[in-house]
Amino acid sequence: MLPIYNDVYIEDVTHRKTTVLAKATYVVSVVMAVLLFILGFVDRGAFFVCFLFAGLAFFCKWSGDRDYEINYTNGTLDVDAIMGKSRRKSIISIEVEDIVVMAPSKTDPVKPYIGRSMVTHDCISHEPEVKYYCMIYKNKDTKREEKLLFEPSEQLIDELKRRAPGRIHQ
Repeated sequence: MLPIYNDVYIEDVTHRKTTVLAKATYVVSVVMAVLLFILGFVDRGAFFVCFLFAGLAFFCKWSGDRDYEINYTNGTLDVDAIMGKSRRKSIISIEVEDIVVMAPSKTDPVKPYIGRSMVTHDCISHEPEVKYYCMIYKNKDTKREEKLLFEPSEQLIDELKRRAPGRIHQ
């Protein structure tokens, strides 16, 4: 008889919307860099400031472009931030057993946690029409409860509900 493998792998990617402040800073720094570059032909000191504004523009563009990748593999939820489509940083790794409660944000199951001082990982797109979830979990390292705000797919919600039916709410 052949062995049956029940491996589950689900991947969700959320693109964070660039804030108005980041866009405005980028535009102002590009305009200033161009003006100071032109002014640099008259006064050489303006070239130095021009490069500072160009660096600020690059930093605003690079840091404003952020995606969140959520990978679920056999009971482990891994959340990574991808900055500038080139650099990946692991944010958290959560076991299903460590989940205290998960529900749509600002609903009854998670209301007791609103306003509490706890570490919060904000991994949502900040688009007004998108429904997002709040997950409260126990951090194994610090032994404290932490909060994850994210936008899971229906497939991920169903799998988490299958693994922890009493703690996952839709």
